[in-house]
Amino acid sequence: MERKKYSDLTDENVEKGWVANPRNLIAFFIFGLINNFSYVLFLSAAEDILKQNKLPVGTGVILLCNIGPGMIGQALAPFFMEKIPFWLRISFLALLSSSSFIIIFFATHWALSLGAIVLASIASCIGEITFMALSSYYNKNTVSSYSSGTGGAGVFGSLFYLLLRAVFEIDPKIILLISGPIPLTMIISYFFILEDSTKEIQLFVDEKVPQQEKISLTASEKLNLQRKLFKYSGPLFLVYVSEYMINQAIIPVETFPGTYFYGKEYVIYQFLYQFGVAVSRSSVSLFQIKQLWFLSYLQYINCCFLLIAVYLNFIPSIWIVFVIILYEGLIGGGVYVNAFYLLAEEIDENIKEYCMGAVSFWYSCGILISALTGLPVNSWLLKNRKY
Repeated sequence: MERKKYSDLTDENVEKGWVANPRNLIAFFIFGLINNFSYVLFLSAAEDILKQNKLPVGTGVILLCNIGPGMIGQALAPFFMEKIPFWLRISFLALLSSSSFIIIFFATHWALSLGAIVLASIASCIGEITFMALSSYYNKNTVSSYSSGTGGAGVFGSLFYLLLRAVFEIDPKIILLISGPIPLTMIISYFFILEDSTKEIQLFVDEKVPQQEKISLTASEKLNLQRKLFKYSGPLFLVYVSEYMINQAIIPVETFPGTYFYGKEYVIYQFLYQFGVAVSRSSVSLFQIKQLWFLSYLQYINCCFLLIAVYLNFIPSIWIVFVIILYEGLIGGGVYVNAFYLLAEEIDENIKEYCMGAVSFWYSCGILISALTGLPVNSWLLKNRKY
């Protein structure tokens, strides 16, 4: 059912869901910020984790562990996740993410360290579809708020690691340990900030979301819906394949010996990318972009250009790379937020919970494909790059 739109924030309009309650916007911003924090932090710490565990592989392995297991969960979750109450999902995922930091601190073998990253992957990816599904019960602006939070996670996570590691020179494992309690903030946000439509906090009955009629979809119907969702999932898939190929396979090779930034390039690249993502993921409230395929094609061109440029080694200054990485982040964040915002506007309310989760799977799939293909690409560049 289409909701009326009002600009005035009256109690009556908030109660009816015509405008977003500020409490809900804050809660969804925190969900996005904290859910993506561990994902970003592990990517920022990728090179240090590899060095400490003496793994003779590239950062793509960290990306693979950071997205692969969670993507499997995302593929399966839409078929059964809606039967699990949101309070239980969020509490479990927060504890799982928190435990990953503690495990990696005490890990004495590289396999255990990678296992901790796998746990964080599962928590982050399942958290993504959980919060997107939860947003289907609230005003569509909660999608924008959640998206802004995920963008903020990129800046917060990468800058947090950059400052503690590069400026204060704190040991990577100590940084990860002190990050352990941060995911628990999601539990606080759900129970004490998110608006309860029944005006009660019910710990064991999931009535924290406004009631709406649900349509029970069969497995066949859910699969058929995937074809209709391709206008959102297709551009997301392409843009994430391209940008993670850049971030984990191509750009780590691009170093500039003799400059102040030498040895710090990777961490700075990550921060600039996440900053661009944060800016564009917060832009949908100002303007919308419906040409999702056009943006994803721009990212693909960006990927091809950087592959050639790094191979032939013709970029004369690291500042040019900085600008390109910032541009890359702007494109990636723009496709993400506009895809989900359009989805929230155009999909029927009664199937929105499933659709939000189903589309999330495809951008994770894009990251996984880039991780798998990026490993040989990174190895090839290291061996064959023109010097």
